[in-house]
Amino acid sequence: MFAGEGFGFIRINQSKSKCFQVNQSKSEKGGVFLNRLGFLVLSVLAKNEADNKASAMTAIEMSEVEVLGYKPNTIYKKFIELETKNYVSQGYKEGKAKTFYITNKGKEFLKDEWRLSE
Repeated sequence: MFAGEGFGFIRINQSKSKCFQVNQSKSEKGGVFLNRLGFLVLSVLAKNEADNKASAMTAIEMSEVEVLGYKPNTIYKKFIELETKNYVSQGYKEGKAKTFYITNKGKEFLKDEWRLSE
């Protein structure tokens, strides 16, 4: 069973090593270079419906919700990288922590990548 609407990158109760059948190392699309962590971050945001400023997630929340095997600081750095590509945007702050949500461009990227892997 896949988690998230139309996003087949994360399966419930599946280890991260089995998440991607096709895009196992890196994907290049339209000059954008995205690694596995980038796909995981976008997929978790989509799965948790973090698609607006109010439902955005912090790096710590993401590491607590999903067992990704990455530290919150690494996830935060990936948020910043994805923000420069307009795949995520900043939401409302949670205390001092920045939050991020997936943009429509990020959702389209995931959908396109999923279609390519079928």
